[in-house]
Amino acid sequence: PPPSRFFLFLPCISLSLCAYTQMVAFCSKNVFCALLLLLSAYCLIGDLRRSRVASSCDGIPCEAGAAVSRPNCSSLPTCWPLLPRKLLSTIKCAGKHCTAEECCEDVRTCGTLPPEFVCPPGKLVALSLVFKLCKGVNCTTDECCVNEQRLWNVISPASSWTPRGQHCSVVFKGHIYVIGGWPRYGGLLNDVWSSRDGVQWAVVTSSAPFSPRRGHTCAVLQDQLLVLGGLPFNRDVWTSRNGSYWVSEIRQLPNRAVSFTPRGNHGTAVFQRRVWVIAGWSTHGPSLGDVWSSTTGVLGNWELFTVKPSAAFPARAHPSVAVFGKRLWLASGYGVGNTFFNDVWSTDDGVIWIPATKHAAFSPRSEGALVYSAGRLWMIGGRASSGAVVSEVWSSPDGVQWTYGGQAPSPLAGFGVGIVEAPVEYKSKIFITGGFSQGSRDKADGVTNAVFRMANLLPSCRTFTCPSGAAPKSVSLMCSTHICKAEECCLRPTCANMTSCPEGKFERAHLSSIECRSFVCTPSDCCADAPSW
Repeated sequence: PPPSRFFLFLPCISLSLCAYTQMVAFCSKNVFCALLLLLSAYCLIGDLRRSRVASSCDGIPCEAGAAVSRPNCSSLPTCWPLLPRKLLSTIKCAGKHCTAEECCEDVRTCGTLPPEFVCPPGKLVALSLVFKLCKGVNCTTDECCVNEQRLWNVISPASSWTPRGQHCSVVFKGHIYVIGGWPRYGGLLNDVWSSRDGVQWAVVTSSAPFSPRRGHTCAVLQDQLLVLGGLPFNRDVWTSRNGSYWVSEIRQLPNRAVSFTPRGNHGTAVFQRRVWVIAGWSTHGPSLGDVWSSTTGVLGNWELFTVKPSAAFPARAHPSVAVFGKRLWLASGYGVGNTFFNDVWSTDDGVIWIPATKHAAFSPRSEGALVYSAGRLWMIGGRASSGAVVSEVWSSPDGVQWTYGGQAPSPLAGFGVGIVEAPVEYKSKIFITGGFSQGSRDKADGVTNAVFRMANLLPSCRTFTCPSGAAPKSVSLMCSTHICKAEECCLRPTCANMTSCPEGKFERAHLSSIECRSFVCTPSDCCADAPSW
């Protein structure tokens, strides 16, 4: 009997002991009687052991706090990531603890995708599809993948700086800079503007010491802001630590070291702690296909990287350049003979360039922007071979396969790009400043001073690390906001991870199936009060 009712059986036990005492005294003088007494004692012990697993617990060893009947599957808290069988209350479990094998079906949903499941480029698993049933044993990408979510914001339809194109933009010390450019009226510009948010702009200097220019590039190297080259055919480099005070880096070393030749509409990136100047427009047109690099940006400290003819990209102006996956990438541009390119090249040393594709899915163009963000390369806008300004956005995870990503808010070409990396509330943000929304390549018609922001696709659970003890759901799940949460990406742990209960409490039954209410199991989840004796 349960210990709480043991006192009811004390009289019976006392009478039994008295009777056995008399029998032992009698049988001690008779061998046959003694054998019968031993046999009866053996049978009595067996009956007591069998009675412990009698029908009162339906074949389940009775313990303090245990159920008085065989449990059914309704006592199993959750079947995640499987699905519960129908009519759980009618399914009896074999032991005192119900298991998932008895109560759950191995039916696939979009929330049970294995970690290696990957949606096609341009698509991710949406949270709204987590409980969607798949038709077959394995879920397919058509069932579980939806288009990526993007968000374009018009930050400022008309900023305080003069509308312009072929300027440069860069993010430096938390500010977005707009430098120089080609306005619709008047001569070229050499002013410098900055903003923290793309809305409120302040003029840093209305006339920097470098000459007015367009087609120049900007970069940040060694905590300095650099302006490199530009039309009309400059080969100078200017540096600044605050955007206001600029220093010309024209220095001749004793060995008369070479520097990049005068050019504009070239490509620039910072890669392997070096600043790179690639291709561009020379006095002979879009005829440059060389690659230059420097660790400091100081003229006279530049190195010409030999490009092997077997892997060299064609000469061009307006190339789009970015850094992605420990490689330097180049795409699109405008070449000799009015040739427009839609090829994509990459290198890991600046010497050997390998074509990822010579004909990407996006149309041939120049004056677009190639940027890296959210694990992808993005091709934004540009000018088509017809001269029309386009607003297409394309993305690629590898530079080979490109996926159409919709339209920017406006056709854009010759604009500036600034990337703010990983603030708290966003994975990253791409700022688009100014540029041409229409007009020909040879005129500054249709220039704008609008500022757009592309808040990149919402991150997936691939970027989230689950708390200790919590298993990941699926790396392809898309988070509901720009910050992934454990509830979206992780399975809550079970009480099997609970080390021990505090004094005065004991572990609940079927610990492995009790899901904790948070990502840290507590005694209130897994422990019950000790019974009163």
